[in-house]
Amino acid sequence: MFEQYTLIEVEKLMRMNERSLNDIKEMPKIKHVFLKELGSSLWNQEMDYNVTDETLRHDRQYSLLNAEQRAIYESVLDSVDKKDGTLFFIHGA
Repeated sequence: MFEQYTLIEVEKLMRMNERSLNDIKEMPKIKHVFLKELGSSLWNQEMDYNVTDETLRHDRQYSLLNAEQRAIYESVLDSVDKKDGTLFFIHGA
């Protein structure tokens, strides 16, 4: 059981870097019963943030956007709010 909890902690760290234990063929795998715990733990991590701090962080970052970046940002938010899913961007066009 200790190995499984260790693997879960390693998996959490790897996912923070957009990787997974599954990327390493020789690594032992987390047993299915423990995957549920991992999912709950990741959900808790995702939901554990300070709204005030994140709002301040957003406002600081938003103030650094140039006019073109701000227009794109607003277009994305508008598309998300409308849930229309039709917004496409062509990079470098």
